[in-house]
Amino acid sequence: MTVDIFMLSVLAPLTPAILWGGREIRQNSCAAEDLEKMQTHIEKTWNDAQKGTQSDDALRAESALIQNHIFHSCSKGPLFSTGSIRC
Repeated sequence: MTVDIFMLSVLAPLTPAILWGGREIRQNSCAAEDLEKMQTHIEKTWNDAQKGTQSDDALRAESALIQNHIFHSCSKGPLFSTGSIRC
């Protein structure tokens, strides 16, 4: 098999699948990192709420921000689940 035939018959048809796979891996990695950061933030907010270190208004604002972040992550991110947050 010559290089030309190999390129046209093997590599050319596989190129879109390879590019798609790489893009999916990057998107999933970024989404997983984002969810881990969000989980850390949620746990910190929950601990603050239990300790009473923040006012009720501050906790309501944090809760709204967390809900917005979860919605944004689920609407733009890939479909997968990790931990207790499911998209």
